[in-house]
Amino acid sequence: MLCQSNYAQHILELGNMQGCNPAATPMEEKLKLSRESTAEEVDATLYRRLMGSLRYLVHTRPDLAFAVGYLSRFMQRPTVEH
Repeated sequence: MLCQSNYAQHILELGNMQGCNPAATPMEEKLKLSRESTAEEVDATLYRRLMGSLRYLVHTRPDLAFAVGYLSRFMQRPTVEH
């Protein structure tokens, strides 16, 4: 049996999301994001680190696979929207 709850908690701390409320779905339905976003850019290195951590977590949490895969498309120039 694999349990990665501590690892998931570490990812939340890394993204500064410890106090966020849990959600039934990992991503809102019919979310449309664009690479040409006009929102403020964020630290690309931190975004890539979070995406890499989440991609590792997907091995034991397949319910997150679609959302993580979708957000991984924006690693070139991530913005606040992503």
